[in-house]
Amino acid sequence: MTRRSDPDKFSVTKDALVPGVFFALLVRWCVAAYPYSGYKKPPMYGDYEAQRHWQEITVHTPAAKWYHNTSQNDLEYWGLDYPPLTAYHSLLMGLVADWLDPESVRLFASRGYESESHKMFMRWTVFLSDLYFYITAVLCICIDAERVKQKDVKLVFKRTDLSSILILLLVNSVLQEELKTIHAFTQKTMTVEQWKAQS
Repeated sequence: MTRRSDPDKFSVTKDALVPGVFFALLVRWCVAAYPYSGYKKPPMYGDYEAQRHWQEITVHTPAAKWYHNTSQNDLEYWGLDYPPLTAYHSLLMGLVADWLDPESVRLFASRGYESESHKMFMRWTVFLSDLYFYITAVLCICIDAERVKQKDVKLVFKRTDLSSILILLLVNSVLQEELKTIHAFTQKTMTVEQWKAQS
């Protein structure tokens, strides 16, 4: 008769958590370096252009007009289609972009803007946002787990807790690429044939 392992008795120490989170962030960075949909393909240019354009719109139009078709905000060209919290995040990143490289968010004139320095800026904004929001949440969970654990136990997470955290970050990276393809298809930056060829 074989002995079955009990998943609740398998735990991960803080020493294993930190390298695991760094590995997940490394995978996230590698996925972010992958080419994006619509690269140098006018008129819509793909998902990178959508993110850049949202920065342009949020920097140059009042918040009350972000979701309305106006002379400054053509909703047919990558109109904001995410909730306001995302728009405010785009505004914050857009203000930094405007400070570093004003041409990248110049109203109307920046359509299709794809400089290498701005692509690196965009990748860093995603990475640092993940680092700030995601890792902060992980650390809060660690602190809370440390606070409520028994004094003689040196383990912070059970296997399921750690795997859930790491899988969430890794799956988010992989799904991001899939969603870019689907988004490019729905925004008509890819033809049906191009979309099928990628499937």
